[in-house]
Amino acid sequence: MTLLFVRHGESLANALRIVSNRDFPHPLTALGTQRAEQLAGELKDRQISKIYSSPILRAKQTAEILARRLSLIVEVADGLREYDCGDLEGFGDEETWKRHSEVINAWLYNQDFDVRSPGGESFHDIERRFVPFIDYLRGRHDDGETILLVGHGGTYRAMLPIVCENISYEFIQTAPMNNSIVIETVWTPTGLVCLNWDGASI
Repeated sequence: MTLLFVRHGESLANALRIVSNRDFPHPLTALGTQRAEQLAGELKDRQISKIYSSPILRAKQTAEILARRLSLIVEVADGLREYDCGDLEGFGDEETWKRHSEVINAWLYNQDFDVRSPGGESFHDIERRFVPFIDYLRGRHDDGETILLVGHGGTYRAMLPIVCENISYEFIQTAPMNNSIVIETVWTPTGLVCLNWDGASI
């Protein structure tokens, strides 16, 4: 089974640099919509059998564009939801982003997985919904299927080293996580392996 992890297209929150992980009304920008349309064209020959999406607006809109072009139906999956940033939600000032980075760096550089923003979620909170969802996919779909997952950069950066045998936190620290990125993984007899990251073979 192939799992394609796709980050949503550019959203208004991305453009305005606002922390917006509670599904505030920040839709895709025109650029985000355009890139999602382009991505659908790039994926049309991949014989994708199912699309799952985070419930957050920017991811759902990206997934719906892909689904429409690929003649598929989107299933919303809470396991793909971006993590809640607590008191930082809805803000975009320099101090907010400093505190946001401190949490991410604690996870990725120090593996201090209990750190969280006040009122927000920890690494373990993400893990408790993401990892069981990936296991669920393996049990639900056939080995030959290609599944597309539309989610978020923060969740992917935190979780892909947990579920992929050949992705480390050292790699994640410098790996690109652009809007509309495609990360291709495949199940092997020993586990999930990343084959391609944003167009580069692993």
